[in-house]
Amino acid sequence: MHDAVTAAWDKVTEDWDNQARHDALLALAAENQAFKWVATKYRERKGDPIADAQLTKIGAAAMATMFASATAKREKSASPYKRALVWMVVFVILMVFGLVAVKLMAMSHHTPPP
Repeated sequence: MHDAVTAAWDKVTEDWDNQARHDALLALAAENQAFKWVATKYRERKGDPIADAQLTKIGAAAMATMFASATAKREKSASPYKRALVWMVVFVILMVFGLVAVKLMAMSHHTPPP
């Protein structure tokens, strides 16, 4: 485990009622992808109101991090084809308009047989 995270946990246990220390630990857990380790530490104190509240926060933060990274990966992988798809759609629309215009011009110049 990252030294900063373990040091932050030690500070939390020294002054358990200090919410700022819990928040700092949560921030370090996010930076170092240490949600599992921190959650394990809080689970050791399950039943304590502060520990239970922090477990809820850790779960929400881990979920948000997971969704954010999945979205970033999806956007990164989809972007090379997105521009090409847009150009293809624009090209097809222009072709359809062109064909309609040619058909209208042909119909306007066409004289019916006597």
